[in-house]
Amino acid sequence: MTAKEGIEYLQEKCVRNEPVFILKASDELAASTVLDWATRAEKRGVNEEKVRGAITVSAAMRAWPMQGLPD
Repeated sequence: MTAKEGIEYLQEKCVRNEPVFILKASDELAASTVLDWATRAEKRGVNEEKVRGAITVSAAMRAWPMQGLPD
């Protein structure tokens, strides 16, 4: 999911003033965090397409060329 797609998703799906937490690919902790979420979500029965999407995002984050600690 691109940043633009993420923003559109949040605007469509989130309840007004609902807390959210955003991770960027440049955050070296992000890919493993998203993969952990996908693993937990799969175990809880979350839609397979959503889980696969998270795994794809995790892989794209891991491949991101510039990573460091969160800014």
